[in-house]
Amino acid sequence: MELELDKLREETELLREKGARYDELLRDYQFTKQEKDLMEEKMSFYDKQATQTAPGGTKLSHEESQRRKLDLLSQDKEYLTKENIQLLEKNRRLEDRLDRLESELLNEKNRSQEYLQQLLNLKTDSVAGYEQKIYR
Repeated sequence: MELELDKLREETELLREKGARYDELLRDYQFTKQEKDLMEEKMSFYDKQATQTAPGGTKLSHEESQRRKLDLLSQDKEYLTKENIQLLEKNRRLEDRLDRLESELLNEKNRSQEYLQQLLNLKTDSVAGYEQKIYR
């Protein structure tokens, strides 16, 4: 019985650690998303500055700089999309595992309650048996 309780305590601790790791990953995901938004804002700012500082500049260089910026933004978007997909997949796996472990924990708790009930019933039966022997 104590072994089962120790096992349940270990599983509970493991679930707490998993929950903390999930929270940490979620914070990292939100931070990365904020960084992405900030980078997009910076790029739009630099685009505005480039158009203001080079009025009447050669059209070819402006188009070239715009194409380079577009390529850079496309690469950033691809990278961030991959990161987002990976984090979402990891999040889903962790949630599935957490659900599974919570279900197992609930089952183990129910089993321990049943064992305790059986133990109490056995104790009550044995005490009643001894009392009957004594009063006969």
